[in-house]
Amino acid sequence: MSGTHSIYSLIKQLAEKKIQIWLEDEALKFKAPKGAMDAQLKNDLIIHKQALIAFLKEQQQNKVAITQRPDKNILPISHAQQRLWFIEQYEGEHKSADYNIPVVLSLRGDLNIAALEYAINALVKRHEVLQCCFVNDKGFPKQIKIPNIHCDLPVTDLSHLDENEQQLVC
Repeated sequence: MSGTHSIYSLIKQLAEKKIQIWLEDEALKFKAPKGAMDAQLKNDLIIHKQALIAFLKEQQQNKVAITQRPDKNILPISHAQQRLWFIEQYEGEHKSADYNIPVVLSLRGDLNIAALEYAINALVKRHEVLQCCFVNDKGFPKQIKIPNIHCDLPVTDLSHLDENEQQLVC
């Protein structure tokens, strides 16, 4: 191994064996699954320790901070969103569902409704795009974030029906 290529190669080997490396107080630390660290890999870490430390320091210095938007409730829209908004405005009263993707899930067995509702709300909370709606502001689209959105999961219990009747209802 030599140079930067060798560091990338070593990091790739470590990743393939699920071995994590990091800097802690300028010291190289690692965490490896049992049996993942063989003698050759240990030797490579020792030989390239200083180069790995320098590489990790450089990576830390090159991190770009993600800044928050000044107004967190009015969000920019993408070009694709602008196109879809334009098409919807153009269609007027004759709106189509061409861009909707319906999905039906059939669940069998016991369902923890509270856990499912919690999971859906956690997903919405994590992904800002699921918290937004579009409004027409003087002929221009704006994406507005709905603060503290909560999705209530409507549940229809069909367990009192036999399987054929359940299929007809769905």
